[in-house]
Amino acid sequence: MNEILDTKLMHPRDQITMIITRIYKRGMTTTSGGNISVIDGKGDIWVTPSAIDKGTLRPSDIICIKQDGTILGRHKPSSEYPFHMLAFGAHFMGRKEIPELISSGIPSIIIQNDSILITGDKLLQTFDRLEVAEFSAKSLVMAKPIGDLLPINDKQIAELKRVFLNK
Repeated sequence: MNEILDTKLMHPRDQITMIITRIYKRGMTTTSGGNISVIDGKGDIWVTPSAIDKGTLRPSDIICIKQDGTILGRHKPSSEYPFHMLAFGAHFMGRKEIPELISSGIPSIIIQNDSILITGDKLLQTFDRLEVAEFSAKSLVMAKPIGDLLPINDKQIAELKRVFLNK
């Protein structure tokens, strides 16, 4: 993408539609998979709908979940919307681990046998992180036939942080 895109003035519906279209066209989700949500300045959460082909989504398909739990839209929200609310720290389900992880600065959480949760301050930043995660996952799969994949240890992680993040 060569153009500079400023999404600040875009409605959350338009942002979600733009990003899910990119994700779908790049083969990073299926017609029924992949869900996106955005929280607006009023605390309302905008989320992709359930059972709607992700390759054909329009802004009018995006669902709004108001702070009081009211659901607005012509479709049902993604069945994972409670998880999205939890990720935003909305008062829901009583689990605090995910909002705490996100607020601590962890931008990606792999959910075993399920999916990946990726966050960002802006939807485009989140998309960039998803693209990196997707590329990394594909690289790992392609590297596996070469030999065992060896995880790095805490000391190596600390050294990488020191070198690349000056920490």
